[in-house]
Order: sequence, then C-alpha cells, then structure tokens
Amino acid sequence: MASISILRSLENLISASVDIIEERVQIPDLDSAYHESVVPDNGLSDPAVADAISCIVAATAQLVATIRPAHLTLISTAMMIHVPSALRTATDLHVAEVLRDAGPQGLHVRKIAALCRTSSGKLARILRLLASEHIFREVSPDVFANNRISSLLDTKKSVDRFAQSKWDGGVGIAAFVSYTGGHTLKFTSYLAETMRDPSFAYSEDHIKAPFNYTLKTDLPFWQWLDLPENEVERRKFGLAMTCAPKTSFEWGLLPKNSVVVDVGGGVGMATLPVARAFPDLRIIIQDRPKFVEDARKLWKEELPIAVSSGHVAFQVHDFFEPQPIQAADVYLMRWIMHDWNDPLCISILKRLRDAAGPGTKLLIVDALMSHACRDPFAYDIAGAAKPLPPKPLLANFGHARVGEYLFDLQMLVTVNGQERTIRQFSDILQVAGWEIEEVKSAAATQAHLIATPAVV
Repeated sequence: MASISILRSLENLISASVDIIEERVQIPDLDSAYHESVVPDNGLSDPAVADAISCIVAATAQLVATIRPAHLTLISTAMMIHVPSALRTATDLHVAEVLRDAGPQGLHVRKIAALCRTSSGKLARILRLLASEHIFREVSPDVFANNRISSLLDTKKSVDRFAQSKWDGGVGIAAFVSYTGGHTLKFTSYLAETMRDPSFAYSEDHIKAPFNYTLKTDLPFWQWLDLPENEVERRKFGLAMTCAPKTSFEWGLLPKNSVVVDVGGGVGMATLPVARAFPDLRIIIQDRPKFVEDARKLWKEELPIAVSSGHVAFQVHDFFEPQPIQAADVYLMRWIMHDWNDPLCISILKRLRDAAGPGTKLLIVDALMSHACRDPFAYDIAGAAKPLPPKPLLANFGHARVGEYLFDLQMLVTVNGQERTIRQFSDILQVAGWEIEEVKSAAATQAHLIATPAVV
C-alpha cells in the first residue's frame, strides 16, 4: 500500500509546478480555440515551463495510477483502444471542420451528422467519449463544439471539397490521427499473434512486422505504400510526417551556399522551414520516386522561389545505394533510423560516411529512448543525459515521456523497426565510422544527434 507521503509528495510537486507556470505564462482554458503561439502549444521555449509541464503530466498520471483500484486501471487501459478509433472517425468525418463556424455555442449532433452524412445517434456516442477525454466539448445535451484540442484537427477546408482534397496539403496532425487510428490500430491488434509465431517473433526482417501479418503481404511497408491503390494512404502518410517538431540545429552557423541533403526526406517538410529562414542554403531532398513527385508539388505551392532559384532540388535516391552528393555540409536524417534494424541502419550510415567530407555533419532527428532508471552511459556524451526528475517520479519522467515508447511500438508493428537508446545509437554509428559529437533535446518525443566522421 502506498503511504500518504507518496500522495502528498505528488500533490506538492503538482502544486509547485503550477506555481512556476502561473508565474511565467498564462495558460488558456480548453474552451479556447487552438493557436500555435499560445503556451503550451508554442514549442515550450521556456525550459522552466517545459519542465513544470512535464512534472505535472508525470505526477498526475502517477497519482491516478496510485489511487485508482488496480482492476479499473487495467480495464480502462484495455478499452482505451476505442479512443483512437473514435478520434480517427471524427477526423475522417470532418467533424472539426463542420464545427468551425458553429463557434463556442456548438451545433446539435443531428445537424453535425447531416453534414457528415452519418448516424446522429452513433456520432453522439463517439463525440461524447472524446469530450470525456477533453477532445471536443459537449455544451449541452447532444450539442457539441470544438475546443483547443479538437480545433487542431481542422484542415481549414470546406467540407464539400474533402472527397478529393482532404489529404492534399492541410494539417499534418489530422493526417497523423487518421493514419494511426486506421492502419496502425489494425497492425498493433495482431502484435500478440506475431509474438507467439516464431517466424515473426525472432525475426528482425522488415517484412516480418505485424503490418505484414495483418495484411498478409510480403511487401515491405514502403513498397506497399507505393501501390496505385494506396495513393490516398501514401499522401496521408506524407502529410502526417509534417506534424513532427521542427529541427533546432543551428543552421545559421553554416556558410552561404552550404549543401544540406535531406536523406529520405519525404516531401521535405523538415527542410521547408529551414529554407524559409535561411534562403542562402542549398537543399537537396532525396526519396522514393512518388515522394519526390509529391515534394515538387508541395514546394512549388509553399515556397516557389526556392524551386525557381535552384536553392532546393529534388533527387530520386535509394539510401542503401552510394550517396551521389559528395562532401555535403550536412546530411539530415529525420525519422529514418527508427524504420530499420541495426544491420540496415549501419548500411545507410556507411553510405553517408563514404560520401562525407572532413567537415561534414550528420544530423539524426529521432526519438531518444530512456530507461526507467538512471543510465550512466548517457553521461559520457554531451547533452545525452536527461536531468533526473524529482522524486517520486519515474526516472524516465513516466507519462510525460510516454510518446517515446508509443513511437517505438509504432515502428515495431509497422516495419519491425525501433527507437533507440543513446548507447544503441552510439554502437551503430561507431561501426559505420561516425562519432556522436553532441545530443540536443528538441521536443518530448524528439532529439537531435550530431555526429562527425570518426578519425581513423
């Protein structure tokens, strides 16, 4: 049984963290519309506020786990599968867009359902579950409105255009919700079966993932995504990748006309804000043919001057083949390493090492996994050691960092990939001829590893 001191410790930690936040910023209530400039939605540039928010999230989750009956925690957790399903349903039915013009007074579910062309009774139950999770708001019985969280799903498009254009540009988080609540939910539901099947459980092959088990295909995920019948899913997936946090690499320190290669860059959303802020850099986006085609279209719409001036170029390239751009100033790999097992990651990294010059920087943007205990190895690399949270929180900040572990499982069920600890990154980089120079934290689920060619 937990002692009262544990409960009081968590309570005091929450209270002290709230004090820090209220001294520095003003937090809007959930009934306000989403705006990226408002804390906590603006990237948490104040470290004290970011730490306080992490403490509150971790402490409240630990407090609930401590005081709620254990069987209710297990039942609730098992049935949480319905939340992403409901969220995807509301997203694909365009509920946030329908409620956009209704304002804070909301709209009756009969009118929402009529515009969404679905059952009002079932939709009310779906929205009520989400409102109970603080996504949407039930203003009065069967009357729903957007709130700060649900309004982020609004693509700003008109409902009558969605048949063709829902995933042509727009809001990355809506695409991420739709993709994850659709295909990923199916894949993860077969995780137990693959863990009991020796041909899947002991394999690190990227065609032995729950994705392959679920869809009964021997195609790698990326080839499956390129199939003509999956064009909508491919565009949705590409758009979903745009909701990743921006890179915080010090691009301004690079000399004019420095070459940045966005390896496996998809539609180039990692380098688009870089090109806007530093137009003198030369950016090359590399990926599979269909993603390169999508990238050209997107950049011509979003930043045409970069295309016309030649400061951005698009190149079809398989990163398992020799890297055609020699001695680039920066090779960027955002959300690439977690897609592949160690031997394949080493192959990719060796190709880049063969092409690197003495001054080349390798920037890896990925989740950096933490143990739920202190990791002495992390203290040997600049920036790799995360500050230990105050007691009695878990050493990995518990629920405040749960996104790392969710992404890890996302990689497992889709491509048999994984997120990595700093030791795991260091091991594969060393084998490939790279040395970690520094680690920078960019977001709760993202870190930047900066590596340089190892001196032989």
